[in-house]
Amino acid sequence: MDWVDSKTHPLDTNPMNSWEGQIFRNKVFLLWMLGAMVAPFFPFFIPYVGNLLILFSPSPYLLFGYLLNPVHALVSWGAGLSPAFIYTLKTGHWNLLLVAGQLAITGLLLGIFLRKGVHPIRAIMFTVFLLGIFEGLSFWLASMKKGVPIGDWVEGYIGQQLKEGGRAFISPQDQLQKQAFEAMVNQIKGVLRSIYPSMVVVVTSLLCLLNMWLAHLGGRSFDVGIVRLKDLLTWTPKKEALWVFIASGFGLLFLDGGVKVLSLNLFIVTCGVYFVQGVVVIIWWLEKARAAGWMRILLFAFIGLQQFLLFLVAFLGILDIWVDFRRLRKDNPLKEG
Repeated sequence: MDWVDSKTHPLDTNPMNSWEGQIFRNKVFLLWMLGAMVAPFFPFFIPYVGNLLILFSPSPYLLFGYLLNPVHALVSWGAGLSPAFIYTLKTGHWNLLLVAGQLAITGLLLGIFLRKGVHPIRAIMFTVFLLGIFEGLSFWLASMKKGVPIGDWVEGYIGQQLKEGGRAFISPQDQLQKQAFEAMVNQIKGVLRSIYPSMVVVVTSLLCLLNMWLAHLGGRSFDVGIVRLKDLLTWTPKKEALWVFIASGFGLLFLDGGVKVLSLNLFIVTCGVYFVQGVVVIIWWLEKARAAGWMRILLFAFIGLQQFLLFLVAFLGILDIWVDFRRLRKDNPLKEG
């Protein structure tokens, strides 16, 4: 994973019409546009795996937001979602369009922030914040329309999403498996309701990181580096995050009621922050060792499959505050340039 430093954005050195005219005629750009159009239908084309591949769909829109001016980026966003919109009009299944639209907005916002020179981690924070406001307002309006408390509506929404996701992995003919899955959903949806805000923050942040990397690889086709290695490998969270982590841990252990739920959500979010810091430390080691790409893929796949390693990586991030594995407080060549 050779993450080169970002070059000057082409729009800073070329006339907008000339540059964007070249982009729209570029075959690689057209392939990314085709990918954006097809991505929402991956679950239909590719059983089982398609539900995971759809998580990569923000990356084309991130490229659109970075390479194009806001008006043309929005036009590309609409063009990419047009097949999903037509399908929704014909079938009435709005869930496909809602999911695809939200993922597309995620990529578009990231691209626009990065184009404006915002640090990659801050771009993720701003994107997650805006999406959180949008989703919170959507849930509040939906619950008002249904005449139910927003918490009950969120719990029903979670249960429905889990059941729809489970259909891709459960045979319709296997009634016993279907009943067992529905029983499990009924048991865990109440718990997920309590931690839903923090899970949205953590999952969306990791989704942004993944698609930022994919879009960066795609940007090489246009001789553009979307992110810079030094920006990522020298990133550390604010010191205040540690105090939030400690306070939320105490609140989780010793408090009750709504304050305990709030503490639980803050604890999960700060664990996510230190997990990202742990990942950055691992990438720093891999870069220093010049590890092969296949070794990196296997390592992170193994971390993703082992829950214990997820907590270990987060602990590594916390430990980096004191140990300073990357020698950021000393002479570090990654801090220069």
